[in-house]
Amino acid sequence: MSVRVMFVSGGLGGLAGCSMILGEQYRVTPGFGVGFGFAGIAVALIARANVLAAIPASVLFGAILAGGNLLEAKVQVSNALVSVIQGSIILAAAGTALLLAKQVAVVADVEEATT
Repeated sequence: MSVRVMFVSGGLGGLAGCSMILGEQYRVTPGFGVGFGFAGIAVALIARANVLAAIPASVLFGAILAGGNLLEAKVQVSNALVSVIQGSIILAAAGTALLLAKQVAVVADVEEATT
């Protein structure tokens, strides 16, 4: 099952890249696709590998990236602020996952001690 999912996701990624190349620029340019892997891993981390949660997480990251360019143009704030915001969100998601895992371990220890 997981191999099929990998094939489907790879195919969908290829279709997305194909539509970007054929629809926007009609050729591959230097820097095409830079940062897609980082964004994908960050979205998967925030969504905690849940398919339905990946949709709002990806919309959040897309809005942050699109808003960063507008923020730089309108308010003259550095575009590096977008990276800081993304990093803060990733740290919050990773910290939450770590705290939840630690809480589950403590609860398991307490239940083991009481039985």
